[in-house]
Order: sequence, then structure tokens, then C-alpha cells
Amino acid sequence: MISKRRIVITVTSAQTQTDCHKCGKPATKCYGYSSPIKIRHTSIFDTQALLKIRPVHYQCEHCDDHPTTTEKYDWCAKGGKVTKGLEDYLMRCVINSTVEDVSKKERIGYRVLVSIMKSRIDKSVDWEQYSNIHTIGINEISNCKGHQYFIAILSTKDKYGALIVIAVLDSIPEHLRRTVKCVCTDIHDGFVEELSNKTTLLCIFKNGVIISEVGSGFAGV
Repeated sequence: MISKRRIVITVTSAQTQTDCHKCGKPATKCYGYSSPIKIRHTSIFDTQALLKIRPVHYQCEHCDDHPTTTEKYDWCAKGGKVTKGLEDYLMRCVINSTVEDVSKKERIGYRVLVSIMKSRIDKSVDWEQYSNIHTIGINEISNCKGHQYFIAILSTKDKYGALIVIAVLDSIPEHLRRTVKCVCTDIHDGFVEELSNKTTLLCIFKNGVIISEVGSGFAGV
């Protein structure tokens, strides 16, 4: 079905079984259908696209009480409102943009977008993935404009050379802190004072240009 505001595409599941929610074994006996649901996908020609599907109920013949389980789809994101493909697209949209901007441009709810980000962004760092940090970059973002409420963001490169956000300074394990040789930051007294006696090289930036390079033991700008 196509209208000026949205395109609804009716799809049918190709699955023939699902895992029983009780015993975990395959449930293969079809036991009816749920009401049709609509799952938002990436837009088509700047028009909102929805996938319409009727989930199948399967009955487990392994359990004594024969419970039913509704099939799940690997292309559907957690919560069942959007596809994983749309989540991937929205996560790219928020790069160098605000949640509010993306919400308006992509015509998706602010809370839905925040929920997607919370489910996709790791809340902790797997420090086992790092053996040597060497260089980190520090900058701050405003968490509440006009209220002097800032959050420090630390980034480094992973083993594949990709730039990633890692953590706040105090959360880096001691054995990895000792591997940090160079820190790049802007002119922020708090950062400079904290790092001046802890690194071999401290690079201070302004407008993307290095304006000062100091060795360990430097006490300020």
C-alpha cells in the first residue's frame, strides 16, 4: 500500500520454527498467528517505509504443557518497532549531529532514537581488547548548555586503527595508564593540570592546530 506519507510493504515469514521460550528446543508446530504488526524500515524515495507482517505462533511438543512461542526475526531490532537496518542508518546520522536534529530530519520520535542509541552504545569498556594505548585525545561536550555542565570524552585508536571513544580518564586501568605516552587536548586548565605530570608528551590544540608541545613535568599553560 502506497500513500503520500508512507509505504506499507506486506511480508511473509520464511521461518518454519522458533525456539521454545520455556525449554529452548525447536518448536515446529504452527499454532495460529498474531495480529499484524508494522515495523519501520529505511525510507524509500524520502517516504516512510513500514514492513507489515503477521508473526506465527509455534507450539512446543517437547514440554508437557505444550506452551506457545511467537517467532522472532533477526532483522528486527529489540523492541520490535524498527528494523536493524534502520538502526544502522540512524546511528550514522547522529555522527556530527544532535539527537534533536536527526529526530526532526528523519521524522522519528526523540525517545525512540535515544532508546536506539542506548541499546547500541556500550556502557563500559572491554579493557582486555587493549594492551597499549600510547595516544589518547581529550575534549569536552556540554551536557546542559549554559549551565557549565560538561562531560570529558576520551578517544584512541583500536587495534585496527579506527578512532573510537573509550572512557573517562579515571576509569583506565593502571597498567594501561602507564602505556600512555602522548595526550592531545584543547586549552582547558583542568585537562592540562591533570595530565602535565603524567605523560611524556602533551599536545595542546586550538582550532585544530598544535600551539604547544610540552614534556612531562610541565605544570600549566
